[in-house]
Amino acid sequence: MDAYDHKCGLPVAHEPWVIVTPTRTMPTQLMGTEMHDVHVNGLGQDGDAEPVFLLGMQRSGTTLLGILLSHHPDICMTVNGKLLYYLIQWIVRDPSGIWAMHMRRDEIAHALSRRPILGSRPDALQVMQDALNDSGFVRVGREDTPRDVARRIWCGAYRRLARGRIVCGDKYNEYLLQLDAIESLFPKAKYVFIWRNAADVAESMCRAFARRTWCPGSYDMAAAKWAIWNAEWIRFRRGIPSARRAEVVYSDLTNACPVVMRKLCTFLGVACEEYYIEWACKQIDHSRTGLSQESSIDWAATLAAVPSVTGVMADLQAVSDTVER
Repeated sequence: MDAYDHKCGLPVAHEPWVIVTPTRTMPTQLMGTEMHDVHVNGLGQDGDAEPVFLLGMQRSGTTLLGILLSHHPDICMTVNGKLLYYLIQWIVRDPSGIWAMHMRRDEIAHALSRRPILGSRPDALQVMQDALNDSGFVRVGREDTPRDVARRIWCGAYRRLARGRIVCGDKYNEYLLQLDAIESLFPKAKYVFIWRNAADVAESMCRAFARRTWCPGSYDMAAAKWAIWNAEWIRFRRGIPSARRAEVVYSDLTNACPVVMRKLCTFLGVACEEYYIEWACKQIDHSRTGLSQESSIDWAATLAAVPSVTGVMADLQAVSDTVER
């Protein structure tokens, strides 16, 4: 459990979940299978890749949901893999162009090592670093663009990570800030978005991130960040067909876990066996949810100080109501 403790600087008991590996695992005949031998959600052809990206504001249940999905026998889901985030920042967005750029693969490899990569395989970091040094992935052809190189590296790494699983992807909160770039790289990608109410997120951020330099300086600043990040999804989703997006409310995940997990399995096209649903629902500690209501903070006044919160909350609620209908 050290990796989970390290993630937020708090004992694992302070999270609303504790992970225990499910009793049933991946079919033996698929263990060790390399991805160049198996079709994995379109990753056999980089340009037609269909990865899944799990995203949402920090402290909204993204890590919990990512870990739950990563334990499904047909899903390879890294949690905070971040490889694509760095490829976009350092390669796709390099202003110098494909021939002049200094491809900072060394910087990306170092950045990946800063925090544990959860979910998937314990050697995920090494697999990603190897892909960054694979001449077959990083070569630059006459017709290549920075997007081509980034896509080859990412797909190459995740083929190796997947080992026979039919769905693969990554969870990282900051993908909310790269949605257009991700869509340009993977126009067939699927997205799983999870959101949580602003008060609970603000309380959780200011408590769990208190010792970090990038922690919001106040509850209203945390609420403003919540509004800005979630507004990116509201904007982006309008151009994404419903078949390629699934939206989850954190309170539904914690209070109606079987319903949510079955919907996600259907959305991702994987089997939804009862042993897996039962295991997933046991990971949620309901005593750690909704902590903002236990504090003495006047949340009505705090959130009212950030006008954008009300509008974003209404938009998210409308999305959720539509999904439910």
